[in-house]
Amino acid sequence: MAMKWSIARLKTVWEKGYITRKLLLIFGIVVLLYIGRTGKYILSEFYYCSNTYLTIDPCTNCYHRVNNLSTSRTIPKVIHQIFFYETSDTLPKKLSAGKDSWLQRHPDYSYILWNKTSVDQLIHKEFPFLYHLYNSYGHWVRKADVARYVVLYQYGGWYIDMDVVCKHSLKPLEDEAVHLNKSIIVRETEPVGFSNDFIGITPKHTFLYTVLTALDKSNRWFVFPYANTMLATGPLFLWGRYLNYNEKASFYIIKNATYSKYLQLLHNSSWHSWDGLIIWYFFKDRKSLAILIVSVTFIVTLGIFYYKHRKKSIPELWFLVKQTCSRICLISVNRGSASR
Repeated sequence: MAMKWSIARLKTVWEKGYITRKLLLIFGIVVLLYIGRTGKYILSEFYYCSNTYLTIDPCTNCYHRVNNLSTSRTIPKVIHQIFFYETSDTLPKKLSAGKDSWLQRHPDYSYILWNKTSVDQLIHKEFPFLYHLYNSYGHWVRKADVARYVVLYQYGGWYIDMDVVCKHSLKPLEDEAVHLNKSIIVRETEPVGFSNDFIGITPKHTFLYTVLTALDKSNRWFVFPYANTMLATGPLFLWGRYLNYNEKASFYIIKNATYSKYLQLLHNSSWHSWDGLIIWYFFKDRKSLAILIVSVTFIVTLGIFYYKHRKKSIPELWFLVKQTCSRICLISVNRGSASR
């Protein structure tokens, strides 16, 4: 009897919407907490630029202590590339042409091709405070991002993605950087900031130290796969670190017209998820983006309006819609008259 009463009572409570409202309330609180926490980080990183993490040395036993950070003005003549295929150094034919183009135009440079094993050994030995975080990344692109940062921090030189072809020696860029007293060279990218597929930098650079010490702070869930990579380790993460860096004068950010003389990008963005493809589609087609925003706003507004007045008949709803539109038009006219 008690069981039947409990089931009947539970059914009554459910029908009255008590449980649904409680669940929605809990879900809403969780969403608000997430939005608040993530929003605070994004605002601090990209708007207020107040996320400065270089306060203590997280790796007390590491060689690269804060007081050993380099002040070298010359980018070492070494080219680093990363090919993550377990322990193999054998490149697919489609990537060999890119590698050969850098070797041919830089015969007096050292060349290092890093793989998973060599990067893992470097991080384990020189960056133990990053080892667990590095191995926790599920997507190989995040590991590749962190790999280029630790390699460049440790040795300096040039990092270039495997699908970037060299068209001209980097020597003029290096000479210009020395003349301008710049210690890091990057290329601009769309829609904002700079890319991490082409970086020239001096060893033990303080900027890369701030990048490495911020990786655990950026290791968050940003809902969409593309945003997860871009904001956690990718170019947007690097751009945020730049915005929070005090020595921006040390950067030489080359424009499109300049870097196109030196390199050719063969990126096919194969790692981009569906959300990344959508974002780039609307970035390139601003008209479609505007239409999408207006459409979504209209649908959401219409849904809220219907939910609020769902018990009314169709004629009553239509009357309310016309009344609301008339009020909006009247307010617009009054504002226009007042501005004159």
